Amino acid sequence: MSTRILARSAVVLIGVWLEAASAVLGYDTPAANVDRVLGPVAGGIAFVAIWAVAHPIRWATVPVGAMLVLAPALGYPLEAAVSSVLSGLAIIALAFVGGDPRGDYGGGWQAIWKGRRRSTRPGYADA
Repeated sequence: MSTRILARSAVVLIGVWLEAASAVLGYDTPAANVDRVLGPVAGGIAFVAIWAVAHPIRWATVPVGAMLVLAPALGYPLEAAVSSVLSGLAIIALAFVGGDPRGDYGGGWQAIWKGRRRSTRPGYADA
């Protein structure tokens, strides 16, 4: 398993942690609301970024991580602040792990139609 997949999977798990953190650590709003919104956002972005063709979307987790780092300024309890800052820093750091995927992806419509036999039926234009 590549480091790219492991890093994105770790962010998904951090997103799951953020969903559960308020219940596990026993804190309430606004920290719980922020965690319940940003956790699934980060996890969802990371889940999509597991696939090589969508790998660049991983950079969208950096602003989410930054929001988690800055959110304790809203007046979080200590447990919520520590969880938020550590989760945010981990999300930001993991965005830099894994590099670019190897391989050639895409090619657009030309890749689909390349080598395709043209129709000889009357009424169909040659493309």
